[in-house]
Amino acid sequence: MFEYRYSNMLTVLAVAFLYSGGLPIMYPVAAFSFFFTYWMDKFLLFNCYRKPIKFDNHLAKGTIGYFKYILLGHIAAFLLMYDMTPILQHDLLKAFEQEFELKDEDVYNIFPLYFYGLILLLGLYVVWWFFLK
Repeated sequence: MFEYRYSNMLTVLAVAFLYSGGLPIMYPVAAFSFFFTYWMDKFLLFNCYRKPIKFDNHLAKGTIGYFKYILLGHIAAFLLMYDMTPILQHDLLKAFEQEFELKDEDVYNIFPLYFYGLILLLGLYVVWWFFLK
């Protein structure tokens, strides 16, 4: 059942990175999860199991390519959480709008630029993958 445990750890890592932009508590939660898993596996290995399972680095090498997608998801979710929600809104921005008579709330919205930037990066990656690699 090692492959299920390994996929569980990758899922915890991916979810922690995806939501940590808006929920910074996810970093300690993931760290505690990995800490608890490590010590539980160590305890079970020494006290309950007779023979450790045999595995090699094939599974680790096969999943290392997914980390770039986890990082890309982290960046995308982080930017979306801070752009699409009023997390960073403060009275200072309202005072700035009143001082310079800015009435449009979309002045500070960078979502269109972010969206087109992501589409451009995705397009460049597809071109690189299919034509240059």
